[in-house]
Amino acid sequence: MMKRYSAAIVSHALWNDEFKKFLELRSEGHSLDEILALSDKQNIFQFNSATRARQVSRILKHRVECLPAAVLDLYPTLDESNKLAVNYLGLMLYNRLIAEFTYDVYRDEIIIGDMTLHASEVMAFLLKKQGENEQIATWTDATIKRLRIKLVEFLKAAEMVTKLPNQDAWKVTPPYLDYQLEKVLQAEKLDYYLQAIGG
Repeated sequence: MMKRYSAAIVSHALWNDEFKKFLELRSEGHSLDEILALSDKQNIFQFNSATRARQVSRILKHRVECLPAAVLDLYPTLDESNKLAVNYLGLMLYNRLIAEFTYDVYRDEIIIGDMTLHASEVMAFLLKKQGENEQIATWTDATIKRLRIKLVEFLKAAEMVTKLPNQDAWKVTPPYLDYQLEKVLQAEKLDYYLQAIGG
């Protein structure tokens, strides 16, 4: 069954340092539940409150669970750019809206060759979704505006765009994906997500 859309990402981030630590602990042999326990008891991700640590560690666990084991096993061997790509991939697998935005808008910039993402294009995507989907149609204007900002923030954190000076626009900088990562994604039938970030 297709995942429902969620606007909860307005309070999320890429959390790359925390994601990296999560997978380092996994590669050392800790189970995902053991990592959650370490977060709860020792605040290993160093959040400023126990409540926030609990919230974020659970979100990270869900993102990690969305990724195939073969991708997680390959992660320690990848360079920083590809590790960011894996983190963003987990985000896409976790959240339908981000996946569709990346495929429909970000990918188009690569295919067309424009390589410039405008704020107006992000907003147009969200307004189109509001017109197509009853659930998104109920979201407030304030939520849509926050999502417009947040979708770009995720791309910036993953180093997939860079801000253009004096413009409400960003240069598209797709990651140069590791050949082994591409092969694993294809074997796992994740071509949609591979194409979304690579064109």
